[in-house]
Amino acid sequence: MRKLLISCLIAAVCASVPSAALAQSLGNCSNTGYTFMGGWMAYQTPPSSKNYFLTGNSPANESMWAFGWMKFGELPDAPVDDAWLSLECYKDMYGDLTPANPMEVTMYRVDADVAGITAANVTEFKNTHIVGSAVAAADLTGAGSYSWNIAPIVNEWIAGDNYGLAVIGWNDVPHPNHYNHPYFAGLPDPNPNGISPKLTGTPTGTRGIVCPVDVDTYAVPMGGPCGFGYPINTVVKSMEDSLTIPGMLKFDLGALDGYDADDVLSAKFKFHRLDSDGGPMSPDTAPAETEFTATIRALDDSVLLTEELLLGETPGDPGAHGVVDYSCSRPSAFGLDYTVSSDTGPDTWAEADITQIVKDWLDGTYVNNGIEFQDDSDPGEYVWYWDSIQSDDANYHPYLQVNVVPEPGTFVLLASGLALIGLIGLKRYRSSRRG
Repeated sequence: MRKLLISCLIAAVCASVPSAALAQSLGNCSNTGYTFMGGWMAYQTPPSSKNYFLTGNSPANESMWAFGWMKFGELPDAPVDDAWLSLECYKDMYGDLTPANPMEVTMYRVDADVAGITAANVTEFKNTHIVGSAVAAADLTGAGSYSWNIAPIVNEWIAGDNYGLAVIGWNDVPHPNHYNHPYFAGLPDPNPNGISPKLTGTPTGTRGIVCPVDVDTYAVPMGGPCGFGYPINTVVKSMEDSLTIPGMLKFDLGALDGYDADDVLSAKFKFHRLDSDGGPMSPDTAPAETEFTATIRALDDSVLLTEELLLGETPGDPGAHGVVDYSCSRPSAFGLDYTVSSDTGPDTWAEADITQIVKDWLDGTYVNNGIEFQDDSDPGEYVWYWDSIQSDDANYHPYLQVNVVPEPGTFVLLASGLALIGLIGLKRYRSSRRG
């Protein structure tokens, strides 16, 4: 009886550990490929014999860029709530990826069939057929298994055309003599390099989750006793010179339902920095290699951030200031200060680590009413501008990228199960001693 109980318990514990083999399959991978050396080399399986694919460098870097792609067939008949793409990163070309120097890998929609990518058309494909904002992202910190929830892409495939997806590396911090290039196991399946791409209902490995920005605005302290707020604008501004103008934004954390603070490994606000549009009200953006800083704090819930307008007039009219204005109706920043810095210059991606704020939202320390992003004073009076969620190009919309543990509660269950097994063994040992 004890053997049966122990066997059942071990089976239950093992069943709780994520496994690509045990997870429900949602489709079979039919193509994997990658582009290398600025686009003049493209490999795809089939027809080539490459059993891996790689990615590295932002595709905005025209001198040296690479992205991967893949396609799945035999999809479910109806839309799914979750569709986890799990990849095995089996090698980092130069071994530079670490928790302190991660590389963000994102999944993007495409509007043309990846099976048709060749060396002759890959540059045109990159420039015109990778569309929309990042659907899912995860920080690679070295070799291992990673998962991305790409349900929005999969449901589009189910409803219409299945073109595949693009796998892109962002925010790559290069070595002085080279760029990072993580290698992933591709086709064939099984693959000698590790697990081939799997599309399943449950994840394996570290999970990357994208939480979109659902409100972003900034407030100006002028125009009467209250000031103006700009909830609908193509850019967000934050400056500290002759004016003190804070940026404010809020994230939709729905994708983190079921997770708690202890599940969060990292949380980074990603935004695309822009150049200033000039003029006395728009001081310069800091050029590349000029470091400047801002302070981020959580916002209380005294006023809830929204994208609505108070007066219902045209968004471009300063008189149509938003629900959040500068002094009369504005949530207060509170809690600890978090500093963000950037020296990459305009037209680049920047990030702010707000891991602890996200943890505080999830465990109820703070109500999720977003953050205030306040430029710090600096000698050059430089300012921050970034694309808002109203910008025309969705590729540059800001978002929150969160890495979470492989499986919430798995380790608790595993520890509890092992403890129970130990208790059964201890009782058996004591019984034998008494006998």
